[in-house]
Amino acid sequence: MAENGQLTEDEARQLRGVHPNALPIPPGLLGQTNGASPSEGTMSKFSYRRDPDNEGFFTRAVANPDGTPIAEQSEKYLAQLIELYVAPFIDPNVATHLAVIKSLLSGESRLILASKNLAAAGDYAANDALSASTSAGDFWVFRDCAREPGRGFMVMGARMLCSTEGVLFRPRLHMMVKAPGEGSPADNAAFSVTEGLEGSYLGALDLPAFADIGTMAGTWDFDIRMEFPTDPDSKDAFGILQTLDAEAGEAAGMALGIALIVRQL
Repeated sequence: MAENGQLTEDEARQLRGVHPNALPIPPGLLGQTNGASPSEGTMSKFSYRRDPDNEGFFTRAVANPDGTPIAEQSEKYLAQLIELYVAPFIDPNVATHLAVIKSLLSGESRLILASKNLAAAGDYAANDALSASTSAGDFWVFRDCAREPGRGFMVMGARMLCSTEGVLFRPRLHMMVKAPGEGSPADNAAFSVTEGLEGSYLGALDLPAFADIGTMAGTWDFDIRMEFPTDPDSKDAFGILQTLDAEAGEAAGMALGIALIVRQL
């Protein structure tokens, strides 16, 4: 290993394809094993779990190659592995994404579901809102997106299903930190970001056009990777659904369900 603590090119070549269990102990972790370290400085046997008493830490059980227990320690192990073995080989232009990588490694995935029976009282024009009410104030609620109030989450992917086959519109889901209340337009009304929404509005998720799936229609994108915050007093996120296209194939009361695959940070 080089004097600066980074891997030499030869060491890097040797590590490519090596199972993580065979990686050397990062120097920063030596001395953190309560006076003991695995034989020959390798972690040939170990396991880790989230430490409930130390947020962002993992409890790691360390053992000698023969399985003899050595110590159990709490440390930000995954983050240090990334710093040591990944950071030196990442282009500086993308190195700022390391924090996101660390959060994703230590986060938890959840499937967040929300559904409505849309009013759909008439054909939709391009840019109309889709909601369950012909009056303002109806919006989508995505419960428990974050692990704790005020924590962030990343939408990894999204899927929408409609009970009416034949619809072809492209949906856009506008995301907000706070419940939009009366700022949410009525079904069939044109969507716009009003002054009441400005402080809460985060951006939007665009999905491809709906296509028939048997007797239903669906659309999805599992490569979104968009990070959002939550309100300091809430774990939820809120949305307003919009169609980017005119749609004449709707049916009054048709069900529309949204599934967000989120990674809690």
